Amino acid sequence: MKEGGVVAYPSDTYYALGANIFDDQAIAKIIKAKGLDIKAQPLPIAVDNMLQLEDIVQLGSDHRSIIERVWPGPVLFLLPKRASVSSLLSGPSNLIGVIQFQNDTVSRLIQKCGFPITATSANPTGKKDVTHPDGVDVAHDVLLKGVCPYGGRELTVVDLFNNRIVQSGIWGDRLERLIF
Repeated sequence: MKEGGVVAYPSDTYYALGANIFDDQAIAKIIKAKGLDIKAQPLPIAVDNMLQLEDIVQLGSDHRSIIERVWPGPVLFLLPKRASVSSLLSGPSNLIGVIQFQNDTVSRLIQKCGFPITATSANPTGKKDVTHPDGVDVAHDVLLKGVCPYGGRELTVVDLFNNRIVQSGIWGDRLERLIF
């Protein structure tokens, strides 16, 4: 991934496509492979620690406190991006989705790379998410095999900027009690 490659990897809930978020050509490969309309569908980002998160989003202390109580886990937070983050990841919005997965495979991958990676599902747009390596049917350079511990279930998506739960998936009830 340091040289523009795309890796298919097991996340907490589905197989995902990872690329260096600071490499627009690698991001473009994912957009093409999935058939995305980037104006309508931003790409989520996976981080491995709070320092990586702070490098890419504008994070208030109240938001930091919530995130630290939840991560790692199957919860994607929407936060305002920093100017250094490519608009290919956010589309027309200033918000980006960020997650720190529980899955050790992802954590080791990000640690080895030394930078956050994309975390979009490894399936063509509009198709069902895949939870097994044999189901990955989009272009990628490397396939990491592993288990998606919450395979087939939805992430919880929380818009911290507007203080609302966008999608109540795994841990949705826990987040409602924590945030509201």
